[in-house]
Amino acid sequence: MYRNRILLAIGLAKQEKQVLNTSLKDDFPHIKLLFKDELNKGLDVEKIHPLIVIVDSSLSGTELVSACRLIKSDKLSRPAQLIVLVEKGGDKSLYNEAIEAGTDWFLTKPLTGFELKAAVRTMLRFAEIPGETGYLDGPKGEITEKELSCEELSCDDLEKRALLLNERVKELNCLYAVSSLLDDNSMSLSDMMNHLLLVITSSWHYPEKTCARISLEEKMYKTLNFRDTKWKQSAPLFVEGKKAGFLEVCYTEEMPEADEGPFLKEERSLIDELSKKIGQFLENRLIAKRLLESREYFRITLDSIGDAVIAADNAGRITVMNHQAEKYTGWKFEEAKGKPSGEVFRIQNAKTGEKAENPIDKVLESGRVEGLANHTKLISRNAEEYHIADSGAPIMDTKGKTMGVVMVFRDVTDEYHMQEHLKESERQLKKPRLSEEQAAGNLN
Repeated sequence: MYRNRILLAIGLAKQEKQVLNTSLKDDFPHIKLLFKDELNKGLDVEKIHPLIVIVDSSLSGTELVSACRLIKSDKLSRPAQLIVLVEKGGDKSLYNEAIEAGTDWFLTKPLTGFELKAAVRTMLRFAEIPGETGYLDGPKGEITEKELSCEELSCDDLEKRALLLNERVKELNCLYAVSSLLDDNSMSLSDMMNHLLLVITSSWHYPEKTCARISLEEKMYKTLNFRDTKWKQSAPLFVEGKKAGFLEVCYTEEMPEADEGPFLKEERSLIDELSKKIGQFLENRLIAKRLLESREYFRITLDSIGDAVIAADNAGRITVMNHQAEKYTGWKFEEAKGKPSGEVFRIQNAKTGEKAENPIDKVLESGRVEGLANHTKLISRNAEEYHIADSGAPIMDTKGKTMGVVMVFRDVTDEYHMQEHLKESERQLKKPRLSEEQAAGNLN
């Protein structure tokens, strides 16, 4: 029996498929890629006999666990190597079930070429295939049981392969640990950088002789044992396309010659990938800071407006309120957010007491600027009443599509009462004039 040089990918999205195609084409030309949207029980794995299987955890929980078990049930000389592609911060209990079902490795989304190649290289070495691209010849390019056996290997070969496998596992663990750290929003920048340095130094070939530092403009973070020696690797950190610092790994003393001085070629790939991840983290942090500042500026500006402002989405649900709107409606924004505007903004005709049409609904229906009818009264949450004047306008994107509504209103209670008083005075003034004319007529 043979196990084919096939990597079977099940349930992957378009983006992950592209990463597989571009990343494996040059480094693993003898591995054939096969994509399946779902796993057909009793057909795919048992018929194809793939060497490696990647399953997307987006499959439902029962489907994922069942797929893992089915993949591992195709024994041959040994089961296929199983990688599950998971979401960061996903369902840990489900992933534990996948481990029990035979999962060999997890990769996190978004999938990167470096992590994928490191995982595949590790899987191939675990399967005891001599080399990644120069495989032993077998019938029709297939891998025989003899090739998968360790019996023909010398002790030196086994020891060498064990060391290589250990290094690849360290690299993958490093990438996973760094990704997990960079996802932790609770840490300060200083704590984050110091934790990253500890993870990085433990992942190089001689961790006990490794030191590192991260330089960010005027700030420098380094391990306690850091020494700027001549045995070092460095990678720039780019933020928004500009160099913002560097990541540097040094050996504190001379080590045996390898691919890049005393460093392995995989460590060059690793430090380059780490610098990209750290640079992206710093860029995301900068964008988040700007967004927070922008929101705060927007909030201060909104609260500085003398009129009340309410915004709603296409469904008429509250998305924005300023302090004045909170005052007149009696609702705090935290409570009103997401509620139907008619529940928060309750209006009625001041003359008849009948419910008035919601201007937000009118704008959504017409797509035009709409104002309130005369004699409109707002009833607040605590039953206070305000005579108001307002206007609502659609919020449109660059293509002219309505995204929601913004409504501005103000309290005109005093003005309303004054106008009503003037109208009443005019009526009273007209009555005496009619009486004098009638009296004059009677005298004539």
